Amino acid sequence: MSSYLYNIFYFKSIDLLRKNSTNKIRYQESLPESKEINNQILKDLENEEKLKAVYQKLDQLGNPCKQILLDWVFWGYSMTEIATRVGLSNAKQAKDRKYFSLKKLRNLIDMSSVS
Repeated sequence: MSSYLYNIFYFKSIDLLRKNSTNKIRYQESLPESKEINNQILKDLENEEKLKAVYQKLDQLGNPCKQILLDWVFWGYSMTEIATRVGLSNAKQAKDRKYFSLKKLRNLIDMSSVS
């Protein structure tokens, strides 16, 4: 009798563990309204507008400066790789050009925010 009860308990506990461990998809008809969600959406839109403005300013910089900054920030190239891509002789020149381009971009952004 004890082994019978033990087997029942054992298999019921296994069933319960399997039931709780499965990945069930729970569908939700609608999203709950939340001020946090609305605030996040507004922040995302503001960030997208700022990003578009930065892209426009990058276009105003010209090709070598734009390529250096995008290679450095977006693509993650090293200064040596950037120097060969742009046609500079060494990494120090690329680093100096990056600093100059970044300063120029900041000035363009500051001038547009004042206007």
